[in-house]
Amino acid sequence: WSRIDNGSFFVFRISYSLNNLSGRPLEAVHCIILETKMMRLSDQICSLLRRSHRPLVKVIDSTIPGAGNGLTVLQDISNKEGGDTVMCLYPGVYSPGLPLNLVYPSSLDGDISSDFVYLGDQLTPSGLMAQANAYILNLQETGGYLDGSCLSVKYATNKKEIALLENPSSYGHYVNHSSTKANVHFVAFRWKDVLGDGIQKNHESHFDLPNTIRNDRAAWYLDQRDGSIVYYNGDGNNNLLVAGCLEQPQVNVCGAAIVSQRDISAGEELLMNYNLQSPFPLWAQGW
Repeated sequence: WSRIDNGSFFVFRISYSLNNLSGRPLEAVHCIILETKMMRLSDQICSLLRRSHRPLVKVIDSTIPGAGNGLTVLQDISNKEGGDTVMCLYPGVYSPGLPLNLVYPSSLDGDISSDFVYLGDQLTPSGLMAQANAYILNLQETGGYLDGSCLSVKYATNKKEIALLENPSSYGHYVNHSSTKANVHFVAFRWKDVLGDGIQKNHESHFDLPNTIRNDRAAWYLDQRDGSIVYYNGDGNNNLLVAGCLEQPQVNVCGAAIVSQRDISAGEELLMNYNLQSPFPLWAQGW
């Protein structure tokens, strides 16, 4: 792993298969697997939005030398018969991938269109180039990615960004890397699939969602048929709803849950295998 200087200390941060940041979701069979996982995990994710919930994790100084912050477990976690536990949520700004109706113009069984080129990874919402941003979490199952850079100590300065970190269970961006001692992985999901109609949409009893949708008018994708560019929250993007709390759910926003993959003892630090592949991004040179 490599070190990132955030202005006051060095930290290790999350990027997952950044090499495959294409904006394209995985094929239909993977979507079915994703839906099956979410049937088991949705209730747990919703419970972490309640202000009355007891968090399973807390922020600590990482046990990894030079890694800065990390997350530790507050109680013993048991994985019995596939009963994976949602430990916390990954906060950040969501940059949608290519719309499915463009990737698969006729049906999910049809040919993949090559008329559209994803541009959302050229500049991330935090203003960093993708290959230099160590807080990128690539959501292969849903398409697009989360950028947690604006929520790091260096960048979280305005009220909207700080509000995303109000929930003590929305610090998944502090999970550090280990290729040999990983005890968690992440599961991507669509908030509209998780929330449905079964959650009380009351801001007084629930935290804001830890994810917002990108609306900085950066380039989203290129339509090679006529050379036009579609922008985030610009022309051709009116279907993306922007909201800051549960009263108006962000129906197209995606998120990620940090999920246990084995038994974890109280006091153990959460670690995840970032699964980066060569060529590594700039911040991971020397791994």
